[in-house]
Amino acid sequence: MNRSLHNVPKDNSEQELHFDFKKSLKHTPRFPILEYFRVERYITRPLASLIVRLIWKTPITPNQVTVLSFITGIVAATIFLRGTPQAFLVAGLITWLASILDCADGILARSRNQQTRYGAYLDLFFDRITDFFLFSFGVIGHYLYSGNWRLLLLGSIAVALYFLQVTLYYLVREYQQERNQGDSAEPRGFTLFVFSLCAVFARLDIFIFIGSVEVVLNILFRFGKFMRLRHQ
Repeated sequence: MNRSLHNVPKDNSEQELHFDFKKSLKHTPRFPILEYFRVERYITRPLASLIVRLIWKTPITPNQVTVLSFITGIVAATIFLRGTPQAFLVAGLITWLASILDCADGILARSRNQQTRYGAYLDLFFDRITDFFLFSFGVIGHYLYSGNWRLLLLGSIAVALYFLQVTLYYLVREYQQERNQGDSAEPRGFTLFVFSLCAVFARLDIFIFIGSVEVVLNILFRFGKFMRLRHQ
């Protein structure tokens, strides 16, 4: 997913020797719980690598795959607004496709040695926009389907807190001067997988409840972590 650095691409014959799927895997996730739910490692990234192999010798660039992932995610978000189980099924599957493409851009960049700082930030830029529309429209879509205004309120608050959580995450990273790219890729991939799964079964209410608890706990964790940094 996230990409950094800048290198001059090599010709296809030489690039092909450097295609290594294992290099796209994150062996030591920063989030311990993901040791037991390695959705990206065992599901999403293997599928993304198949896409990379298909487009390997084409002129398609990693940034173009990033844009395609973004467009796919926005399409999925708009489908949620139909507010029907059939729409949720289609939107959930398209959301997962967007997540797979979001992994493919990074794999393609690394395997071709085409990593750039702009590409890394383009990915983050579009990820945040996609997340906003997917989760917001998912909550609205569920309300249109269920008529449950309490879940609409809870979901809206959860979406707001999600972006507060993301803000705190990057503030702590900036304070600690961490420069490793892609640390948030796996938890985001897991979140989108659960979101897609709940959508496919028309149970976005479950995602809203789980998400509400997660964001509160995560914000408390981020706050506590930052407070402890003053003693270091």
